[in-house]
Amino acid sequence: MKDPVLHKKFIFNDNIDSSFLFSLYEDDFQYMEEIFKTTLDQLDQEIPGISTAFNDKDITGLQKIVHKIKPAFGFTGFLSTELACKEFEDACIEVSRIDELAPLFHSLWTLLLKSIDIMHQQYDLLKEFNNQ
Repeated sequence: MKDPVLHKKFIFNDNIDSSFLFSLYEDDFQYMEEIFKTTLDQLDQEIPGISTAFNDKDITGLQKIVHKIKPAFGFTGFLSTELACKEFEDACIEVSRIDELAPLFHSLWTLLLKSIDIMHQQYDLLKEFNNQ
């Protein structure tokens, strides 16, 4: 008689809503790895534009970039980062001068960099997990 196959689970970082990820992708860790890779590729291209738009005092451009990257954080379970992007996006619509956004921008920027760093780590761990 064959032993039942043990269900292997990946333990996600606490900053990631793993139950949300499992609701989207179930136990398809290969697909999660692809999603993380695709998301990181997109973010690596878009993130520099955020600081450029802020430094150029381009509120509309800043709002558009943050709007564009917002769902990427949801796809990878960073729901608090996705929410922070939404709140920043809303603030961009409400202000008339970039200096009004400065405190919120710096907070968001720190969160974005932290989330992307964790996402890179999780992607590497997913690759390793999937290759076992």
